Amino acid sequence: PAAAAYQNYQAKKVKIVAVTSNQRLSFLPNIQTISSVYPGFEFVGSWGLVFPKDTPSEIIEWYNKEVIRVLGMKEVQDQLTDMQMVVDKRLLSSKAYYEYMVKEEKRYSTLIDKIISSQK
Repeated sequence: PAAAAYQNYQAKKVKIVAVTSNQRLSFLPNIQTISSVYPGFEFVGSWGLVFPKDTPSEIIEWYNKEVIRVLGMKEVQDQLTDMQMVVDKRLLSSKAYYEYMVKEEKRYSTLIDKIISSQK
């Protein structure tokens, strides 16, 4: 996780040569991305809310609106920054996050299938 790596970086215990996100991180602005050397590479952790399949859309929309409201609060932004967490504004709508998760599931299931088949 970025927070643990950043603490060790600040303590000069490790040298960070690149980050796995496709954009430089605001708290490590001089550190390049792996995708700048290996185009298309991206690996990031994400947090999101998920609901049971039959949850009414009004409930999902209410939570989505509230999460966006809370993420807009200065004190929350400050805490996220202190934890070296970045909010990807492209994924703030429930539809965008759903599409992202479907894409990630497909990407990683293909990788996992390759790893499993190579072990046989």
